[in-house]
Amino acid sequence: MRRLIIVLAVLVLFSAPAPQRLSAQTDLRALAMAAATAWAGHDFAGVVGTGRVEVRIPGVSAAGPLPSDQAIALLVNHVRGAEEVEVTVVTVMAVSELSGYAELRRRFRPVGVGGAQEETVLLGFTRAKGAAGSLGPWGVGVIEVVGRSGRGPRIFRGQLSDRGTLPGGAGSGCNALRANSLPGYIGKLY
Repeated sequence: MRRLIIVLAVLVLFSAPAPQRLSAQTDLRALAMAAATAWAGHDFAGVVGTGRVEVRIPGVSAAGPLPSDQAIALLVNHVRGAEEVEVTVVTVMAVSELSGYAELRRRFRPVGVGGAQEETVLLGFTRAKGAAGSLGPWGVGVIEVVGRSGRGPRIFRGQLSDRGTLPGGAGSGCNALRANSLPGYIGKLY
């Protein structure tokens, strides 16, 4: 009888976290896909939501999280004069049960210019933990635009490089940013 209780206790302890992590990944993927669809239609209210969001766009100086209407206005201005070709979800990852990120690849064509261009959009997701330990819904807390191909500088930890590389020439700014900056930033929020 004692062995049965121990076996049941072990099964309960080790089986509970896996469905929660799977659910978090599934919820994040669905949210990232919805954000990509909204971005493709220039529906930035669908990307930003109703909370405060930190928007990081090269050449735009915004101090901290902005109210949703201001974040939407920045994004509308950023895509002004562009026709979306495709917005796809590249990566979705839960950093913890309270934070995660997604990488979107945006292909667009500036009006009056023949060739399509690409840029990477990173979305940082957060959610709150309730008093009873329940988890709230995911929301976008950070939107970062990096790596426009064909023109403009890239950003890496606040430093600009016209070649799209890190100062000193080591590696890709976009991949280094995705791997080091946003997930680390999101992980530090909670």
